[in-house]
Amino acid sequence: MVTSVGWAIYTVRGKPLIRRYSELETATYSTMLVVPMLAVFVPIELYISGTPIETRVTSPLVAAVLYLGVLSIAVARYCWYKSLEVVDAGTGAVYRVSR
Repeated sequence: MVTSVGWAIYTVRGKPLIRRYSELETATYSTMLVVPMLAVFVPIELYISGTPIETRVTSPLVAAVLYLGVLSIAVARYCWYKSLEVVDAGTGAVYRVSR
């Protein structure tokens, strides 16, 4: 429920931004803003889950981060903002909430 409300607010507040900036800029700025905000929770999650912190950077790790960061998030946000050009923000927000 909280996630759906947050997504609805994100959508409605993002609609004016795509009028001012391109979809790519809006998706880039929103991603750059949210990453540091969510990074604060990483140590808390590691502590709660009891996961040991490994500092080794391996090729599969880099590939996974690039895949999840670039393809899954950046492309999805770009497509979401691109769709807001055509659909009203309220309609898009309701679609996400009702899903």
